[in-house]
Amino acid sequence: MVNNSDVFAFYTQNSLDKPSQLFETLSDSFYFAKNLNGRFVYANQLFLDHFKFDGLKSLIGKTDLDILPRSIGEKIQQDDQHIMKTGQAIANIVELIPGNSSKMRWHVTTKSPLLNRAGETVGIEGITRDLSLADKQLEPYSQFKNTVGFIQQNFSESIDISKLASQLHMSISTFERQFKARFACSPSQFIKKTRIAAACKLLREGQNISLTATQCGFCDQSYFTKEFKTLMGLTPKQFQKSLAASTHKIDFIK
Repeated sequence: MVNNSDVFAFYTQNSLDKPSQLFETLSDSFYFAKNLNGRFVYANQLFLDHFKFDGLKSLIGKTDLDILPRSIGEKIQQDDQHIMKTGQAIANIVELIPGNSSKMRWHVTTKSPLLNRAGETVGIEGITRDLSLADKQLEPYSQFKNTVGFIQQNFSESIDISKLASQLHMSISTFERQFKARFACSPSQFIKKTRIAAACKLLREGQNISLTATQCGFCDQSYFTKEFKTLMGLTPKQFQKSLAASTHKIDFIK
């Protein structure tokens, strides 16, 4: 975490709040900000690590031409000038950028004007997602892609956990342990949450509670009501009344 006041001089001078520490939690994306001259005024730690900067202070004042091949840097600068001139963001720019080695890696960038508290453009800010890092983040979940798809398509039917485990050539205990490690809930809990999510949709559409219970894989309305209240904090009837009264919208399952 950077505390040196000199690093954030740009933010103070331009009536900007310091960048959120949320940017430091990104595991596959670079956050950066530049001034009107295209010089870096901030970047998150992942950006600094990727381009091998010792710290934020060593990046401040540099341009894209200082850290990237000229052909790439010039194209980025052209995009930046367009954003600052028009005030319009540019989304999902696909770029090939060198990684830590000489290997080029695919990145997707979205950039927008950096506005101060008066609404004036004082630079640009953006987020660049390294697709190779994104793939690595998804790897632990990809093994269960077909399992999740099967549950989402067949939640209204009885689902046998042992069959789900056998499809992945796992014992039930191994399957349940690895599933919970990735999704923070057991397979049975995941199935239940999938059913409740589907029930919420039907209840919002005005369908009666009994039919909703049947279509979402619950054996009877009483059991459905009990499980729905456990996850949603309201009974199905209370849920529908809250929607009709428009007092608040409930979208989250515990």
